[in-house]
Amino acid sequence: SAAFGRQEQVSVGERTVSEITFYSATAKNYLAAHPQNVVFGSLTSHLGGQERELFTGFLVPLVALFGLWPPLSATRIAYALGLIVAFEVSLGYNGLLYPWLHDYLLPYRGLRVPARMAMVVGLGLAVLAGFGVARLSRMAGGGRRATIVALALTALVAVEYYSVPLLTRVPSGPSPIYDALPRNTTNVLFELPLVRPDIAIEPLYMYFSTFHWSTLINGYSGFSPPSYERLHDSLEHFPDSTALAELRRRDVTHIVIHGALYGRPGDYDAMVASLD
Repeated sequence: SAAFGRQEQVSVGERTVSEITFYSATAKNYLAAHPQNVVFGSLTSHLGGQERELFTGFLVPLVALFGLWPPLSATRIAYALGLIVAFEVSLGYNGLLYPWLHDYLLPYRGLRVPARMAMVVGLGLAVLAGFGVARLSRMAGGGRRATIVALALTALVAVEYYSVPLLTRVPSGPSPIYDALPRNTTNVLFELPLVRPDIAIEPLYMYFSTFHWSTLINGYSGFSPPSYERLHDSLEHFPDSTALAELRRRDVTHIVIHGALYGRPGDYDAMVASLD
């Protein structure tokens, strides 16, 4: 497994420290709600950033404190310690533990977003809040009062977390250009426009591929291997001879040009003229 890990390290590469640092949380990020959160989004989203809107609410941590009130059990202590460790790791290069993990444990060199450890923080809070609700229910005397307490807390948490996602309409079918591809053959496609960052358009190409299932040489993932960066560099002046040679080397059979996806007027016509 160690040899396989080293092989993957060479062929795929590692996350850069600057990238990991960008996605490292800070304490104030845990106060940042997503902009789509109805109650707190407009008030607190500026405290976060991409992948770093880690709002846990105010009520859940408060109820979790009730769960941690003495007398304590080994289970609650274990969850509390796990929560603390997860919080520290989520700080990434803003904390103490993650730099050591990155230096001495190989898998951590491939992780991009330490802030996602906030999910484990949320897990710990949820369990401890459960202990807190149980304690508050007992304090209420059980029975109907305990039910009222549990329902009231649930309603308040729902209000804190209530969000309205902004949905985007996507095409219900593929672009008609794919109808021109040969059937029952192995097509290898290069799709244009090619932009950086690839998250802007490439996911749409991958979505279209679920209709035609041809092989793509450009696509999107949370991690681009060095070979994909080299592809972008080789195609910077497409369609020059260097770019065409690279496409032949990668066994491309067809170039697909989406005129509607070119941002500036005239870019599509200029590309078609260059290819002609």
